[in-house]
Amino acid sequence: RFYHKTEAQKPVKLIPGVKAAFVSKAFVILIGLTLLQIVAGMFASNLDRYLLVYYLFDGNVALGETWKGHLSLAYAVVGILAIYPVSWLARKIGKAQTVAVTFALVLVGSLGKWLLFTPGNPLRILVDPLLCGPVWIAINILTPAMLADICDEDELRGGMRREGVFGAIFSWIQKVGYSTAFFGALLSLKMTGFDAALGGAQTPETILRLRLILALSTAAWALLAFVLLAIYPLNRKRAHEIRAALEARRGRV
Repeated sequence: RFYHKTEAQKPVKLIPGVKAAFVSKAFVILIGLTLLQIVAGMFASNLDRYLLVYYLFDGNVALGETWKGHLSLAYAVVGILAIYPVSWLARKIGKAQTVAVTFALVLVGSLGKWLLFTPGNPLRILVDPLLCGPVWIAINILTPAMLADICDEDELRGGMRREGVFGAIFSWIQKVGYSTAFFGALLSLKMTGFDAALGGAQTPETILRLRLILALSTAAWALLAFVLLAIYPLNRKRAHEIRAALEARRGRV
């Protein structure tokens, strides 16, 4: 919808555009939230597989992978079902506040990962997606909307629409984050002392380290996200003020 406005503006140069993007405190915080989501999520999604196979099911790979499939399916179902309530809550209390609510669930979920991923009744692990699933939807559907607010703020400050620059930087950082997360998951597995040759006879120390990394990385992710969200400057009131100022300057687009 900004096409007719931007077709007459000067071309956005790469280096000045990148510099302008990183001047935005809100944009830097949004990048931080995204990297936290990617890295912590990859830790959890990789390490829980090893707990399922080698702790819950004593090295039975087929059974462990079957339950990993059930867990992934549950995450997908929760993700679909969470779309409407997350969207509704964002309209009621604001986007950043809604993301904070889902991170509060993740913080509870970090304790759940310690209690639920234990031998006995494997059905308990299906509680995990209820606590840690909504945050993925909140970030994936609200981040683009938060990025739109940031582009409005950038226009108010610099007089140009630079969605292309913000979107390109954001996408590149996401890809770097995914690569780093997989590398980090390999390092964390190495730190636990895991030895595939031992099968279900992993040492108690290895299992303990796996459980601690899974639970603590999830808790750290949530706590760091709360810190970032606490200093995120574009709340609902400020976003409306920016929109009103822009429309007073150049009219409604």
